[in-house]
Order: sequence, then C-alpha cells, then structure tokens
Amino acid sequence: MKGQYTKLFLIGNGFDRWQGLPTSYDNFRQYYFEHILEISKQLRIKTEVDKAGNIITPVEKIFGDIFNPKKLPGEFFWNFESSMALLDDQNIALYFGKSYKGVYQMQETLNAALEILRKVFGDWIKSISIEDKETGYIFDDSCYFINFNYTNTLEKRFQVDERNVNYIHGDFSDAESIVFGHSKHPEIAFPELMEQKFIHRIGGGKSKRLRELYLVENALYETDKHVQDNIDDLCEFMTIDGVHIEDITDIYVEYSRAVTPQIRQAGNRLSGLAETAYASLLA
Repeated sequence: MKGQYTKLFLIGNGFDRWQGLPTSYDNFRQYYFEHILEISKQLRIKTEVDKAGNIITPVEKIFGDIFNPKKLPGEFFWNFESSMALLDDQNIALYFGKSYKGVYQMQETLNAALEILRKVFGDWIKSISIEDKETGYIFDDSCYFINFNYTNTLEKRFQVDERNVNYIHGDFSDAESIVFGHSKHPEIAFPELMEQKFIHRIGGGKSKRLRELYLVENALYETDKHVQDNIDDLCEFMTIDGVHIEDITDIYVEYSRAVTPQIRQAGNRLSGLAETAYASLLA
C-alpha cells in the first residue's frame, strides 16, 4: 500500500446525481414527509396534527416556530445541514420556561428531534438502490477517493476496490457511521462551567438559565459534523502511508457549506502539487 496512490479524486453528491441516483436534499424532503409518522411511531415519539392536517413532531417544534409549529418549509431541507445550526435558543428557552419540569421537557424534546432526524436520514440513505451498471470508466489502483457521499456507487458501477475509498462522512452499510450536520459548533458546550458544577446535564445546578443555554448549545455540538477530526485522520493516513499525490481531480463535487472550510484547511496541509490543486479547487 505504501506509496501506492498518486491520484486523489474528490467525490461529491453531483457524482451520484450524474449517475441518476435520487440523492438530492429535495429527495430527502419527500422521504421525510412520506415516512415521518411511521418513523415517529417506531421511535415511540409522540406526534400531533395541526389544523391543516400536517404531522407535527419535535423536529417541527425545535427547528421551526416552537410557539406555532407548522410543516417545515422546503428551505429547511434544501439547506438541510446548515439549517440544523439555526436553533432559536431564546424562543426555545422561553417556551419551556425555567422550572425543573420545563428544563426536563426541553431536553426530552431536543433529544427526540435529533433522534428523529438521524433515523429518517439514515433510513433514507439506506433506501437508495444502486443497480449494477457498466459505465465504461476504469480507475486503476493508483487512484484514491475521498468520498463525501454515503453510497457505494464507486464500487458498484466503477469496480473500485473499497480499500481505495475513504468515506469521510460514513457509509450506508453502517448507520452509526453516517455523519451529517453543520460546522458552526465543534466545541463541547460550556466545559468550564460543567467542570465547576455551575450547570449539569439535567436536574440541579446554580443557574436555571445556564442549564437552558447548555441544552441548546449541546444540541448544536451534537449536530456538528466535527469534520476537522476526519480531516486530521485523512492527513495522518497520507503521512504514515507515504502517499504521494501528484494529481487531484474534483468529480462533480457539490460541497456543503459545512465542509468547504475544512477541505480548504486540509489542502493547506498537503504538500507539493496536492496542496496547489486543493487550493485551486476551492478558490
């Protein structure tokens, strides 16, 4: 393996869409509305129905108007990952109040919203069927792929050895590996205050207001991609294995806004032509 790779390919969602796969966030939106009731029942999470007949779950409450939850707009899904960072902490805290019961309900609702989104997203990824098809393209073993997708299109349609693919956000075969979200809050919520016991994950504490803020901040932390860790692992792999990249190709990449800064930083940590190519791709 050492020194084997000389070509690096960056694979994004445009690659799968080029192959005719239903992997757009609009496809996810349709899947969400078709399966949200079923999945909420599977998770034993209570739902409501608004006057228009729309299913209201904790997702609609946390990521919409919590005082008047409605069907989530298309914009939420079309900018899905960045939308997960748009929690209105002030309204959420005001809605639940400062009582111990309110704080507990706030944590339960936040947890339920994230649990639903993880389940729906993971199930959607697993539902994408990729039929074997001869494409006429062949990649030799000098090629290494950083795959931002969750699908195994490379293996099924281009006969790429899975050992030559880095699923930087996880892959469909392992639901626990799937990573999605924003890049706005990579830090643990209020670690110093936690250490000094000013706030706790639930229950007691010296400030109810701080506990409320902690719950929202922690939800933001949990929905962050933490892509810097993946970038570090990738760069370590290249260093340890003596990978010498001579050429980088961007194949139909559609980077999310959450990823681009980290990829740019990774590019700056690669050497020679690889560094130049990364920088030019993301300029």
